[in-house]
Amino acid sequence: MMGPTFSHPQYELLGGDRIRRRPDAPPPPSQSEHAEEEEAVVAELFRFVAESMLELGLEEVWVPDENHPARCPIYTTKDWEKRPRLLLVLVNQVGGQAGVWSRSLCLDHGLKAGSMLGCLERAHEEGYGVIVLNPNCNSVALPPEVAARCEQDAAESEDTRATLRKYARRRSSSSLLLDTSGARLVKVAIEGSGSPEEHALALWKSLVLDRKFAGEVYLLSYGNGSSLAKELLLSTLASEGRCQANLMGAACIEASLLVEADDALDVRSFIRERFVNWEQHTKAPAGARLVTASGKADEKLGCTSISLGRIATPGRGEAHGTNGAGEANETREENGTNGTNETNGAEGGEGVKGSEERQWLHSSAWSLTLGGGLDGAFRFFQHLRSQVDGPEPSRGGLGGLGGGVPSGERFAQLEAERLLLDPELRVCPRLSASLMGSSMSSPTATSGSDEG
Repeated sequence: MMGPTFSHPQYELLGGDRIRRRPDAPPPPSQSEHAEEEEAVVAELFRFVAESMLELGLEEVWVPDENHPARCPIYTTKDWEKRPRLLLVLVNQVGGQAGVWSRSLCLDHGLKAGSMLGCLERAHEEGYGVIVLNPNCNSVALPPEVAARCEQDAAESEDTRATLRKYARRRSSSSLLLDTSGARLVKVAIEGSGSPEEHALALWKSLVLDRKFAGEVYLLSYGNGSSLAKELLLSTLASEGRCQANLMGAACIEASLLVEADDALDVRSFIRERFVNWEQHTKAPAGARLVTASGKADEKLGCTSISLGRIATPGRGEAHGTNGAGEANETREENGTNGTNETNGAEGGEGVKGSEERQWLHSSAWSLTLGGGLDGAFRFFQHLRSQVDGPEPSRGGLGGLGGGVPSGERFAQLEAERLLLDPELRVCPRLSASLMGSSMSSPTATSGSDEG
């Protein structure tokens, strides 16, 4: 059986990975046609990745349902409810799409660098059921008569009235669009997915909490997806034992914000013990813990944070021909509405060349694949399981993994030992070096516990 085919008149897919402009394709004659071409190749990328997920054995599930005109897809392992453990994948960036970490990395460096396909294959090999959410699919453009019926039907539902009122307040002339033939379209909020938070919480409740999934649940987030991971934790704690999930922990790649001043003690404790963050750092070696000047975990995160070091890659190589436009656009989109560690300017712009003529690319998405963040995440999940299944098992789920050193901190010690570092090595930069690419204060090595 043949797999999905990448189909675009100006671009081709090489070896199932690299997207490049066909050698015989003429350049677009105008800026507007260039923009249309860019939009078309991104749409084809998203379609190809979606079909590739189906090829891997995932199935498309529609929100609110497949017959609704205003709907969005998520992707799940067909038998996820029967698996002993579930992996929930969370990304939250404007313009994001299920199955894609970074569209600019997909376009400029290949699907292995920028898509979730490799992660999903690994999850399957390690026995996880998977749910890939689609938090940034919040509205669709429909003909006016169809849009009117959708909004009328949704208004009759008590559960969606508040969401519709909120959405109506932010509607403006920008909600009126034109299709390719010039016909008028209206942007309509998707019921149950009017915002990233609503999308994640509604599906968490309907798929996991209400079904009382009996297996272990692990969260994997990238960028602002960490804020959604926290929302799911809050929802689970608020269930007061009626339908709690066996939430084991969360691996966050380039998290932006987790702990806030008004968070309750149980929220802070769970994040401190069961969340681990990985991020790029120009001066801290891979495996070093990143802490504040007092030796504590990053106050914005409240969990163990591990350096991925300075990620050096070959240059952009055989890019897909956008001249950096796609990279600049995605950087703006990844900044989102909540704030992230993204740098201003284009990914892969002016880098820092090393002695081997390799370039440090200013993209947080490199932390997932080339930087080893995904490898670290799966090791952390195995570490959490070992705390429950070991010779002296501790209680899993929301109750904690027992006393002593928090599990995230203990994992960081083991990672440092694996990389032949001092287990107590900690680095305190004045500024987060994830993607700053500009001047920073010298990091300070510290020692001692980050507890308290």
